[in-house]
Amino acid sequence: MKTVKGKKRGEVFEKFKNEIKEKAFKLEVLQYYGEGAEEKPSLKEWLRGNKEESVRLLKQNSKQMALWWPKDERIQKTRIHIVEYPLTPYIEWEIEAYRDVNIPEAGENVYLLDSKYVKEYPEIPEGWIFDDNRAISIIYDKNGKVKEFEIYEDEEIKPFLWLRDELFKLPIKRV
Repeated sequence: MKTVKGKKRGEVFEKFKNEIKEKAFKLEVLQYYGEGAEEKPSLKEWLRGNKEESVRLLKQNSKQMALWWPKDERIQKTRIHIVEYPLTPYIEWEIEAYRDVNIPEAGENVYLLDSKYVKEYPEIPEGWIFDDNRAISIIYDKNGKVKEFEIYEDEEIKPFLWLRDELFKLPIKRV
C-alpha cells in the first residue's frame, strides 16, 4: 500500500482511469461529501428547495462529465452507494445527479444499498477498483473532504474484490 496526498491524488486517479481496459467500480459510503453547496450551484438550489433549477444546472453541467469520463462501450463502469434511510437532502440530490449525469453521460450502472444490510461487515472502505488489479481507498476528513488516497495493487486488492462481490449478493437497487 502506498499513500498519496495533494495534487498527486488527481494525477494517480487520471493515470488509473486512462489505463482501464475493461471495468471500473466505485463504492461510496458517505452520506455527505465535502464539496458543499458553495462549490456546486446545483446542490445549492436543491437544498433551497428549487429542484427544477437544480436539475437544469445538473443537465447543463453534464457536458463536463462527458468530457471528463465519457461513455465508452468497452468499459463497464459500476457504482454502489451505501445509503442510510431516511435519505438526506444531499443523497437525494446525488441520486438525481446519477440519473441526469453519471448514467447517461458516463455510462455508469448505479446501485443503492441500504446500510442496514452491511452492519455485520467491518469498516467499509470507500474507493475505486480498476480492472481488478488496482484499488484506491479514499480517506476523508471529518467534513467529508478528500484527505488522501491509499493505493493497492495486485495481490493487495483481494479484500476489495471480496467486498465488492459480497455487496452484489445483497439487495441492491438500480438507480
